[in-house]
Amino acid sequence: MRFPLAWRIFLGTALVVAAVLGGSLYLTARAAQRAAAAAAERGIAAIRAQVATQLDARARVLLDAARVFVQIPAFRSLLANGSPDDALDQAREAADRLGAEWVQLTDARGVRLAKSDEPHAPPVALGSMSLIQRALAGEAVAAYGRAGDSSLFHAVAVPVEGPTPGQLAGALMAALPLDAAAARALGTAAGGDVVVYLQPDGSEGATPRVVASTLPDAPTLQRAVQALAARPADARASEVRLGGEEFYGLATPLRAADGRVLGGLAVLHSQAAELRPFRELERTILLAGIAGLGLALVVSFAVARQTTRPLARLVTAARQAAAGDYSADPRARTGDEVGVLAEAFRSMLVDLREKQVLVEFARLTPVRPPQTTPSGDLRPIGEPGSARAHDTTVRTPSGQVAVSADPAAAPPSAAPNAAPHAAPHAAPHAAPAAAKAPAAPLDAFAAAAALRSGQRFAGRYRVRRMIGAGGVGVVFLTTDESNGQPVALKVLRPDVLQSDPVSQSRLEREVHVAQRLSHPNIVQTYELGEADGLHFLTMEYVEGPTLRQILLERGRLPVPVVLGLGKQLCRALDHAHARGVVHRDIKPHNLVVTPAGVLKVMDLGTARLLESTRGLTESGALFGTPAYMAPELLRGGPVDPRVDIYAVGVVLYETLVGRPPFSGGESPLTVLTQALESAPVDPVALNPQVPRALADIVLRALAKDPADRPQSAAALCEQLSAL
Repeated sequence: MRFPLAWRIFLGTALVVAAVLGGSLYLTARAAQRAAAAAAERGIAAIRAQVATQLDARARVLLDAARVFVQIPAFRSLLANGSPDDALDQAREAADRLGAEWVQLTDARGVRLAKSDEPHAPPVALGSMSLIQRALAGEAVAAYGRAGDSSLFHAVAVPVEGPTPGQLAGALMAALPLDAAAARALGTAAGGDVVVYLQPDGSEGATPRVVASTLPDAPTLQRAVQALAARPADARASEVRLGGEEFYGLATPLRAADGRVLGGLAVLHSQAAELRPFRELERTILLAGIAGLGLALVVSFAVARQTTRPLARLVTAARQAAAGDYSADPRARTGDEVGVLAEAFRSMLVDLREKQVLVEFARLTPVRPPQTTPSGDLRPIGEPGSARAHDTTVRTPSGQVAVSADPAAAPPSAAPNAAPHAAPHAAPHAAPAAAKAPAAPLDAFAAAAALRSGQRFAGRYRVRRMIGAGGVGVVFLTTDESNGQPVALKVLRPDVLQSDPVSQSRLEREVHVAQRLSHPNIVQTYELGEADGLHFLTMEYVEGPTLRQILLERGRLPVPVVLGLGKQLCRALDHAHARGVVHRDIKPHNLVVTPAGVLKVMDLGTARLLESTRGLTESGALFGTPAYMAPELLRGGPVDPRVDIYAVGVVLYETLVGRPPFSGGESPLTVLTQALESAPVDPVALNPQVPRALADIVLRALAKDPADRPQSAAALCEQLSAL
């Protein structure tokens, strides 16, 4: 199953975000757990240290109180007398004053005289107890003791001096129990739970038994204490489980005065309480992660929609275009790559719409085929009796024209070039135009006689027919036998290259420049060569009428057609200008419109050749068509791409209103004067259907000062595209 692109973007983004957040949460949780474990160990160790401090303080207070009590003279005298009744009274009084659970007194031999909580305690020998032994040896000592197998107590023993200095009268032993109350007091002071356990037989390996605890007694408590008691005293905290709750625990052994382990004291702290801050942090991180994931999902979904909506419009537009409908507008309101793609696709659709208009226009514009002789050669038009016999303009395959008295009446131009893929049997209305006979003999027909239909020329070109003649030479339609494609072959007049010693090298340079021009709107130049003593130039062959022919048949053109032609012309010139080529002879005669609606600019390779060999050097004559020449070109000033911008303006003007801005009637000098001094008539005044914005663009292109025109063909194309 294939998911839509929006869902794939959404799911991909969501998975990435989820993985990043999940990884972050996992790493954070692990770090929190490690920090919590370290904090728990520090916490339980602090609790044990606090409990130990409390026990030491408790023993020290009891020991100091006992030392003070045994200094009372009356107590010392009564103890020295050895009376049991007096000893019992003193034991009870000592217990009260010391706050002890019980106090017992012995004589100098270690025989018990009395015990405060047992009035009838027998006079047994206690000298074997290490605590009593050390007290009778003159040492005040604190240690732990046990009462059978049921309890532990904290005890102190101090020596009692007799009436005679340096003589011991006995010993006083006081005890505080380690019971549940003591455990609670210690746990409250330390901030944890305390368990007191007893080693029944007094050995470290015996199974301990809980004798006091702040936790409920249960089998799990016994097992936990047993596990804690089995670990070394300096071991790290252990994790134990009691009643479904996790605890950290440490155990401390409790020893008698002789060092024997009597039992121990275990401190425990709930993991839940210890880890509560970390659990809250984890919960906060989890909630933040879920919120972040939700926000990321929303954002990723919005991004996916924002990305795929323009793409969906592009798909719809592409499907409509495939069906021949170019009316879609797939533009995107974004500045990213999708927006750039949508804008490029929209521009392509605009071009296709314009070409569709051009194709339809060309289909409805019949163009008269050229007149031919019975032999198939072109017959000159303009011979006596023709309606155009008075026209002195010469249309040449190179695009150069001598001064015409009436440019608007110039005859149709030949279209001696064809795209390599063009079919030789194009529609009748798109047949190449007839060539105008030159004003002076150009031995065109001599060249035609030299190359006959079916003849092979230069080892690869099969001549089909002559399609034009002009000031530079004669143009033949040939077939390139190396690939079977039609090629326009221009045989150059010998005197063109002989009139100037450097003309051939100049031509070679210009053709080399033209060969670098590769653009859909420029007729491609292929090869400059020599064969059988003739110099020739091969070019792309283009089927279709020239714009001049179309204007003669239709007059002014519809605005959409003009816009499409103008933008294609600007793109061709922008390509040429960017490579240092200025045409200098842009006019309808040099523009061919193919049946597919593509405008082709001719003669970019040899636009300067005729001027270089004839131009301004012959008796002051000016070669070119003044109606299309920029004022600075007419004055002989410097040439830059803006002279072509001016010519484009003239072409646009003529296609909109049906005539150039300066026609001059029968006088070329009038055209020159108007072009240099007069302002053109507003196109809107001659054709109200011309939009005001388009008319303004055309008038700016016709500015006398080059600085007032659009400064590049690309800029002019953008202005036309904005309409």
